[in-house]
Amino acid sequence: MLSLSSSSSYSLRFLSPPPPPGAMPPPIFNVKMGEKKKKKGAKLVKLVSSAGTGFFYVFKKSRTLQNNFTKLEFKKFDPRIREHVLFTEEKMKR
Repeated sequence: MLSLSSSSSYSLRFLSPPPPPGAMPPPIFNVKMGEKKKKKGAKLVKLVSSAGTGFFYVFKKSRTLQNNFTKLEFKKFDPRIREHVLFTEEKMKR
């Protein structure tokens, strides 16, 4: 049986002292609680209507599409003129 008396061969100096009352434990991770890690790679681009109405879609451009240096073009619905028109890529203003 292990005894922690002074006559024992086990020394108390190897045990860490208890934390002071009300002290917070050290953080385990660098991310605060509730925060999400930012995804790397994908960028947001704006797809603007070629009809000139000012309507736009926001599209997430993946890393593989970023390596392709051509601008994205999609035929999508523009609700202001109620037709399918060509939407071309523009940079997002931050």
